[in-house]
Amino acid sequence: MEYLTVDDPNAFFEMEKKEKAEYEKHFGEGVECPKCHGYGGWRLRLNAYGPGQHFNSSCFQCNGWGYVSARGEDAYCVHEYKEISQAECRELGIQHWGMCWHVTRCTKCGRVASYDSSG
Repeated sequence: MEYLTVDDPNAFFEMEKKEKAEYEKHFGEGVECPKCHGYGGWRLRLNAYGPGQHFNSSCFQCNGWGYVSARGEDAYCVHEYKEISQAECRELGIQHWGMCWHVTRCTKCGRVASYDSSG
């Protein structure tokens, strides 16, 4: 099963860009996300659940907002994250909570992001 990528011509089929003002109300000055171009995600599969019912992805770069801070690496680097182990985190002085905690690092700019997958 193949999925559309953010670069596919149909990635934003029938989607509307997010409101920049909504992002800025919560986070301050923003710029369009360089990965999803303001949509907050993209289509993974068109009509996956029937006509007009698409399977979507949320954008990890902007957390679905469509915009990122105007100040910082999110504005200029389309991140390529690689998960780093608890031992690697220890060596780098990065907190790692174990078990369902995931720490990733961008292979291009070095930005560190973490998340809990326990649900």
